[in-house]
Amino acid sequence: MMKKSLFPLILFSTTVLFAYSGNDSKENGTGVLNQTGDTINMNDIVITATRTPKMLKDVPQLTRVISRRDIEAMGDVRIEDILQTEFAGAEFHQAGYGTSMSFQGLDARYVLFLIDGERMAGETYGNIDFSKIATNNIERIEIVKGASSVLYGSNAMGAIVNIITRNPRKKAEISVSGQYGGYNNRDYDKHNDKYSRKMDTPNSNASLYAGFNTGRFSAVTDASFQSFDAYKMMSTKDAERHYIKNLMTGKPMDEIVMANEGGLSISGYQALNISQRFSYKFSDKVSASIKGGYYWKNRYDFDESEDGRINPTTAVLPSGISGTENPVWNYENNYGYNFSAQVNYKINDKNQIGFSLFSDTYFRREKDITGNVTPKQRHSYFIPRVQWINTPNKSNRITVGMELLQEKLKYDRTETGYDTQYSFNSFAIYGQDEIQITERFSAVGGLRIENYGFDDFVSFYENFVGKPKARIGDGLSVTPKAALTYNFDRFTLRANYSMGFRNPSLKEKYMVLQPISFITIKGNPNLDPEKNHYVSLSGEYTSQSNVFNTSLNVYASFFRDKIDVFQVGQELIYGNIQKSKIYGLEWTGQVRIIRGWWLRGNYSYVHQTNEGASEATQYIFTSPHTATLQTNYSVVLKNYTLGFNLSGRYIGKKTYEDTSYPSATNRIFGTYEVTLPAYTMWDLSANITFKKHITLTAGAINLFNYKPSIVSFNSAITPGITGFVQLTLNL
Repeated sequence: MMKKSLFPLILFSTTVLFAYSGNDSKENGTGVLNQTGDTINMNDIVITATRTPKMLKDVPQLTRVISRRDIEAMGDVRIEDILQTEFAGAEFHQAGYGTSMSFQGLDARYVLFLIDGERMAGETYGNIDFSKIATNNIERIEIVKGASSVLYGSNAMGAIVNIITRNPRKKAEISVSGQYGGYNNRDYDKHNDKYSRKMDTPNSNASLYAGFNTGRFSAVTDASFQSFDAYKMMSTKDAERHYIKNLMTGKPMDEIVMANEGGLSISGYQALNISQRFSYKFSDKVSASIKGGYYWKNRYDFDESEDGRINPTTAVLPSGISGTENPVWNYENNYGYNFSAQVNYKINDKNQIGFSLFSDTYFRREKDITGNVTPKQRHSYFIPRVQWINTPNKSNRITVGMELLQEKLKYDRTETGYDTQYSFNSFAIYGQDEIQITERFSAVGGLRIENYGFDDFVSFYENFVGKPKARIGDGLSVTPKAALTYNFDRFTLRANYSMGFRNPSLKEKYMVLQPISFITIKGNPNLDPEKNHYVSLSGEYTSQSNVFNTSLNVYASFFRDKIDVFQVGQELIYGNIQKSKIYGLEWTGQVRIIRGWWLRGNYSYVHQTNEGASEATQYIFTSPHTATLQTNYSVVLKNYTLGFNLSGRYIGKKTYEDTSYPSATNRIFGTYEVTLPAYTMWDLSANITFKKHITLTAGAINLFNYKPSIVSFNSAITPGITGFVQLTLNL
């Protein structure tokens, strides 16, 4: 009971503290907080909301920024930890295939992740491979809430997370960092084969960042290696299931699932990220850059004896269905590479044009103990783009762009297997007009016209120019947006309407997957794109002294043709079967209590309704109430700087319906109601920096050792408290 009541009390105290504004101080334009962390700078430049540089206070959609300073205060953590710490409503879960994200009522299919404005290949059931994102080279993270498909196309229906990488500002910048953390748990102390040994690896990482900038030429080299320890979560309490209907017998039924049955395996991994970028300024008008990156990862899963799969000798299955043992994922190898090139040409003071070319390829392979390799997936993007920006006067800026997106997939879970390559192509023209109507009042309007689903340029011409091909799911989409912004002295009011869309993934169209012996998930090549209408109204206030900021955002999102799977006999088939409505409210605030001491809070409420076939399935559910709270303090002394950071997140109670399938530990095929209690988790870190060059950081994750009593796909994924220590050298 104490844990449930603690967080609302702290939030109430936070609100009282926010009435204090502190003393006046000046902005210096280096970020959301200035270099000493004493003020909030709403004149900070961001680019994601409009694809053009714009001050944070003037963006048409409410934008949140996580700075390099925020990330360093936490230690060198994973991107999942950063987002969960900073944003209420962001939750990460473990499903059978890996990490799964939910964000304010939506799963990861509706959140578009970008690195420097470009997509990432490697989609796994809507989720990217999050270990592809190295956190040591992040300059800032810009998060734009709501639909942004006009500028970014498919998947930008709920939010955009744009990770901006570091650029050197000095002639030479070199940073070396190493972190060591404890094991999540020790699983294979008595095992000696090479697979089992990898199940126990400490939570550690090492990174190198080197940047050089002569003014005309700059170069950045970045490398990081991360190790994450696998662990298995087990329930400590029996679960009572009250089935609405046992689908084997057609009758209601109760069941007790013992605490020592099943469990949830969290994969371990070792991952390497390397990137190199060169930039050159030929003249005041022409500049260019090229960038390449390589990614490698080995993922380690628990062996066959512990993963709880169906055992044909013990599982009781529906009549006429035989149980078969699925092949075990002993360990898996992922790797990939990307390349980008960009040229910017400033024609004159009013016109500039940019050309870019981007390619990203991701491979996924399965290995067994003997080292045999089975290809599972090859996924790639190829995206050329041209964008023109015209500024006819101080009150108007027009952006026009064209881009081609070519996506390819080879996947072993299709009817024809890995040897068949599937492709999806789209061509888009987008335009945006930013108008400063008065000194305080501005408007943004935009439109995207996209032709999707053509196989080659002949069919593209037939669809886009000539007679359209009569093929379900292929054609044109028109996506609009409009936003109004009004700035008072210290208060900004924003009203926004935008339309989003998501083209069905190649897996949703062609996949044939048998996750358990008697159920098959099948794709549907005739799927239509999903669409949503997003409306929001937000108000934001920053104090005169720039030490207090708060915002409130209310929004609604209306989805149609939502893609889900529905059951037909022993098959789950993808289809456009749902309408969905999401209503939400989000509050954020930050205040400087005294010089060097900041307090930040974030609360999210989400209400979701679905209208569709009762057979539609869902396995990850979001809590209606979530919140985060952070407090950090830093003090600069003569030769060193001390810093402390405490962050907590609150996940409210959630109630949902779940479905169980027969397995070695479960005998019933049916639907039951689940209620998960609210909980809080806290992280603590402290650091000391000597003469601006050497930083020592130590911390504890899950400070109060919270563990869920009943483990499921929707429970928190944590092994309990873990500690770490980190040393960083900045030259």
